[in-house]
Amino acid sequence: MPKQPETLKPGHQSAKIITEFFEKGYLVVEDFFSTEELDPCLDALEEIVDDVANAIHEAGNLSDLHKDKDVFTRLIKIDEQFPGALVMTHKHSRLPPAFQNLWGNERLLNFMEQILGPRVCANPIWNIRPKAPGHPDGEIPWHQDSGYFDPASYGTLLPVVWVPLLDVTAENGCLQVIEGGHLKGVVSDHLNYYANTWHVMLDEEKMEEKLDISVAKDVKTLPVKKGGFVIFNNLVPHRSHPNKSDKIRWSLDLRFQRPGEPEGLYGAMPLVPLRDPAAPDLVPDWAPYASTRHNAQPDNNDKDCKTSDTDKPVKDLDTIITGPWMKQWPLVNSNKHTEAYGLRLETADRGI
Repeated sequence: MPKQPETLKPGHQSAKIITEFFEKGYLVVEDFFSTEELDPCLDALEEIVDDVANAIHEAGNLSDLHKDKDVFTRLIKIDEQFPGALVMTHKHSRLPPAFQNLWGNERLLNFMEQILGPRVCANPIWNIRPKAPGHPDGEIPWHQDSGYFDPASYGTLLPVVWVPLLDVTAENGCLQVIEGGHLKGVVSDHLNYYANTWHVMLDEEKMEEKLDISVAKDVKTLPVKKGGFVIFNNLVPHRSHPNKSDKIRWSLDLRFQRPGEPEGLYGAMPLVPLRDPAAPDLVPDWAPYASTRHNAQPDNNDKDCKTSDTDKPVKDLDTIITGPWMKQWPLVNSNKHTEAYGLRLETADRGI
């Protein structure tokens, strides 16, 4: 835990609250962002959904663009006609100015200084998350974020600020975390893959012993209203409730780290400096993230390999997600994502 400021600036929390983050591995911070800061992100999401809808329509796979629906319902209807539209939105390469402004928000950077110290960078592993009601791709099992990352980064603190764009409850898919699951400082065993998704999952038979946790006792459910966020350590096991509402639970993952440490993306993309006392007039250069999605990562764990061409234009209707984490964990279930990566489970028992 860095030395805490003696004088609090906007966005700063008390030293007691920051201590809780390091002890528990997570925090729920309420009433942080204003409506004026978050609503442009919803506007940007409307444009991204429109991009996806138009691409599917132009390919002849969507008869109705559903322009009469709002940002919380339109993509549901589109995905019903073209299964995979949700994945295309998740993979979309655009980092809109509204997302950039939120990531580089002055008060948020003040807060992140309390977690990381005076030099703060954006980490290239950011995500748009459209969790649709009852959709199988939105079923997220227990996992640690580092289960997807380059093992070279296992010693890097890579906290994620998880920003919901509506009130999030147990009904529409709020997060659950296992308090203290980061304290051993290890990544427990994961398995590939959960059902027909690209989601890795913790080996629940090993996680309690390896992480010194009790799933029955240590699980915390984290509802949070629009304007708040959840921040958690990349080693904290977490999952989300099923979405049983009639709207998409939109959220953003914004990750941060200190400069000079492994970023978890196999060296495929650079960090973006956001705060540095030596450069008080620093203006973030978002160009590396503005047009290239972090899907463009190495094909395997070989540092010298070429990057894969998974960041295809949206017009290609690519609904597959692959990455080098697939080769890091035992394959217990194969599906279209693993098979696209050349991994197939040669067994009759393929169900999870």
